[in-house]
Amino acid sequence: MATKKKANEEVKATAKKVADKVTATEIEAKKTVRSTAKQTKAKVAETKAKVEKKVAAKKADAKEVKAAVSATKAEKKPAAKKPAAKKAPKNEVIIQSPMGGVITPAEVLAKVGPVDQVYVRVDENKLYWVKGEETGSVEIW
Repeated sequence: MATKKKANEEVKATAKKVADKVTATEIEAKKTVRSTAKQTKAKVAETKAKVEKKVAAKKADAKEVKAAVSATKAEKKPAAKKPAAKKAPKNEVIIQSPMGGVITPAEVLAKVGPVDQVYVRVDENKLYWVKGEETGSVEIW
């Protein structure tokens, strides 16, 4: 029985040594994993910082480019245009005499001045006008 007891003790001792080795190996493995994880986190943080720095630089460059474009547009932009006056239709009235003379309504009004009404009589070579109670006439040509 002494041998059996001794064999059991040896088995227990060997099992303890193996268990200690496995535990030590597991501990080392966990330390390695933790160390690797820390290194990876540090590299990720470092890479993230580099990327953020590059992004900030690109944003700053983009702002400068945008400002330069805006300045260029401002230089090229003509002064604010006044709204164009509505143009009258291109209907033109020309009054022609049988003797060959021609006069436009603008020229008629220039001859008679500010009046209420004008009657054109090319056969008489006269412009008859009415202003309130007054009347009068002028020669066309």
